[in-house]
Amino acid sequence: MPLKNTFGSAFPYRDVERLLPFENHGCATRPTLARGGFSTVWGSAVLPYLAEDLADWPIAAADLAPHYRAVTA
Repeated sequence: MPLKNTFGSAFPYRDVERLLPFENHGCATRPTLARGGFSTVWGSAVLPYLAEDLADWPIAAADLAPHYRAVTA
């Protein structure tokens, strides 16, 4: 599986093999030493759920709104 780089930088994978030796057996996972982990590459944005996304949930998007505001503050 190819590595996911951030704007051409492979910083999440830097020095891992040297500083944190590991073995994979039949899987494509790998560790990182990057502060924030792989979220800095794969999903560093936290976006509010849309009302449609929560249609079958026991809470509504409006219930989460004050908490999203608190996190962004």
